[in-house]
Amino acid sequence: MPHTSPLERALRWSGALRRKIVGNTEFEQWLIKASAKPVNATAIRRWLDEQPSTLPLSVDDTRRLLRQVRSRIFFTLLVRDINGQAPLREVVSAMSLFADLAIARAYKSVVADLAETHGMPLDPATGKPQEMLIIGMGKLGGKELNVSSDIDLIMLYGEEGET
Repeated sequence: MPHTSPLERALRWSGALRRKIVGNTEFEQWLIKASAKPVNATAIRRWLDEQPSTLPLSVDDTRRLLRQVRSRIFFTLLVRDINGQAPLREVVSAMSLFADLAIARAYKSVVADLAETHGMPLDPATGKPQEMLIIGMGKLGGKELNVSSDIDLIMLYGEEGET
């Protein structure tokens, strides 16, 4: 029986995957290896942390990083799903976890950027910095995101503050 690439079946179904790997043999080889394992918290955190960067990341660098990791997750899940390797729980867990981590990374990046211009939001009664509470609603709150889900967020501070 001839050996086939794990990408073969996915390439027949996905024009996006075909476009992604045309002329990008490095990504193709990476994807073959990555799709052999479940997309879980360990993998997602590793992909977020392996990108070379200086901390804290600028808003633009954070956007770039999150797009790269989202692409890795999306294409890895696509290959695993089409090949019958990714149960629904893996897909929704991976997408929900990535959304949580992406929101946290984006928040830290934007807060650092805005603090340079406006200062940190402070509680006027205590003078202590206020952190924003970000609540995921709907599918994100239920940890049921799929690859095409949008997210609904509520963002609030515990008290009125000043910068």
